[in-house]
Formats: sequence, C-alpha cells, structure tokens
Amino acid sequence: MTNGAMVPQTGLKGEGVLIPVVGPDASAKAELIASAKRTFANDNGIVFPVNIEVAEKGRPVANGQMSQPDFKSLAAAGGIAISWIGSSGQVGLPAVVFDDLAAGRVVVVNVSRKVVGQLRRQHSRVHVVYLTRSRAARRGVPPGQSEPDSDLPDPPVTIIENTGPLTEVIDGFFGILQSYVPVPSP
Repeated sequence: MTNGAMVPQTGLKGEGVLIPVVGPDASAKAELIASAKRTFANDNGIVFPVNIEVAEKGRPVANGQMSQPDFKSLAAAGGIAISWIGSSGQVGLPAVVFDDLAAGRVVVVNVSRKVVGQLRRQHSRVHVVYLTRSRAARRGVPPGQSEPDSDLPDPPVTIIENTGPLTEVIDGFFGILQSYVPVPSP
C-alpha cells in the first residue's frame, strides 16, 4: 500500500470526505466495500451509497436498478450526481452523496476511474483508493518489466495491491477509512 497520500483528517466538522474506490477488478472492489460496510454498519460517520444502474432492456428491474427512461428523468431532476457506462451498462451515483458530505460524513463509493476528475471538480475533499493486482500480474506484464500506470487517477491516491491475504487488503482499506472518521466533540 502507498501511504504517501494518506493524511489523517480526524476531528473535522462540516465538509466530509469522498472516497471513490476504483480499479480493474469489480468483484474485488465490491468485496472490499461490502466488508467495510459490515464493519462500519453502526457508525453514522461513514456511509456506503448504492449506485443506480439501468436495467438491461427486456429484463425485470432489480434492487438498485431502474429503467432507462426513469434513469433519465432522475438525472434531469438532479437525482444523479454523475453517471458513466460500466461493464453492465449505464450507472449513476445518487446525488444524495453530497448531502452526506455536507453533513461531514465519509462517503465510500464504487465508481469508474473515468469519473474521478469530475468528482474532484464537484467536491474538494476526495481521497481515491486504487485497488489493483501487482504490476507484474496486470495485463500479463512479465515480472521485472515496467508498465505505465496510464489508468491511475491523479493524486492524491492510495494504491492497495490485492496480492496478499485478503485480511491485509481489508486492514489497509480500514486504516484509510478510520483516518477520516470524525472524532466526537468533548
């Protein structure tokens, strides 16, 4: 894990911290966020909003999904903060995340790397967590050869390599979250 961009921000009031979790492995990101959600379930200072997805045409709408016309209507009404095309189609981040940020909460979101710049323009306190495999394992790069991090978001970003035991990956992520949890006033 790269800790260079990790700066504890405890005791802050007002504007919260947005923590977008990005990286090439969607299932690893989802597992990491689900683990954090279970661990911090009783902590009102950390929230994990669910993305809104457009249901595939001809399929029933499932939890967290809506039809394309409903998605467009919600976006037009300001209910979608940002949207992108993911591996399963159109995805949107609900605009209520900005209410949580205004209340001083830590907001953890699972988004595409492509929208990090837009999120930074919409909110001033963004700490990106980039979950990745080792450099050698990514895209078949032979060990010892370098590969440009062309898909790595601009700093500040903390890189967590998903190469060791899952508990180490989770501990690294939890450390980031705990560095931002507001400390109650005396």
